Amino acid sequence: MESKEHAVKVFSGTEKEARDLRSKLEKNSIPSQIRDEMENKEPEGLRGVPPANVNLFVNNSDIRKADPLIKDFLTGIGR
Repeated sequence: MESKEHAVKVFSGTEKEARDLRSKLEKNSIPSQIRDEMENKEPEGLRGVPPANVNLFVNNSDIRKADPLIKDFLTGIGR
């Protein structure tokens, strides 16, 4: 997802879930980008914190196309 277009967060979860959803979107020609929210955190501040969440973003222009795929994915993982 190299576009300078506005990116919209469509998912937040584990890295595996985000990779799985990204794969599903890419199979439907929807580019996406995963961003790790814990990437820049200090290690000493991580004690007792659950596994890091990552966010998945798609271009604003792809939201309508991505929405049914995201809903299907969320249903499949029980959310």
